[in-house]
Amino acid sequence: MGSPSDFVKSRPVVEVYSLSTGEWRMLSASASLPPVCAKISHRPLTFANGPLHWIAVTNDKKRFVLVFDLGDEVFRQILLPELPSYTGKMMWTRVSVYGNSIAGFQRRVETGQINIWVMKEYGVASSWTKFSHQCPTLGMPSPCPEFRGAVLRPIGFRRNGDAVFVLGEGKLVCWNPESKEFKDLRMIGDHNPYIDSYIESLVLLDKAANVAVTP
Repeated sequence: MGSPSDFVKSRPVVEVYSLSTGEWRMLSASASLPPVCAKISHRPLTFANGPLHWIAVTNDKKRFVLVFDLGDEVFRQILLPELPSYTGKMMWTRVSVYGNSIAGFQRRVETGQINIWVMKEYGVASSWTKFSHQCPTLGMPSPCPEFRGAVLRPIGFRRNGDAVFVLGEGKLVCWNPESKEFKDLRMIGDHNPYIDSYIESLVLLDKAANVAVTP
C-alpha cells in the first residue's frame, strides 16, 4: 500500500498465501480490497480477534484503522476518534492489542506527549475511550534515572494492562496507568521491537489455513 508520501490513484493489489496449495493467489473481488490509502509506517501488524490491523492514512490525511479479516478475506475500516481542533498536532502512530480489543496511540509532535485510546467494544467506533492522557515521555523517573530525558515510543500492552515502551535506542520499560510508575523490564530490543502474548499449545498449523498476506 505504499507510504504516506507515495500515494497511488488505484486500489492496491493484494495477494494471500495458502499453506494448502503452497501458492499465492490474488484477491480479485472489489468489495474485498482496501480503499486507496497508505500505511503510516513499516511497524509490524497487530493481530486481534482474528483480523490484522494497521493504522492507515488517505490522500486527504485522514487516519483510520485498516482491518483485514483472515476468515472471509475482506478489508474493513474502523474509524478513529475525531480530535478537537485545539489539541494541536496529535498524530496517530500505531494500534495494539488490548485484552480482547485494540488500543490506539497518539503522539504530540511538539512535545512527545502520548495519549492512549482503548476501544471498549471491539469494532464499535463509538466505544473509543481515552485510557490515559499526558503519559510522560520527556523525563524518566526511577528506576531508570540513567535514561532521564530519553524519548519513549509505545509498542503495546502486557496482559496485566501495563503499557510497554521503547526507551532511547532499545531499552524496554513498562508504565502502570494506575500508579503512573515506570518499571525497567531489563530487556533490550532492536530499533523497532514487537511484543505479543501467546498461549502454549501442542496444536499443529492447519495446512488449509491462510497465514500470510501482502498488501
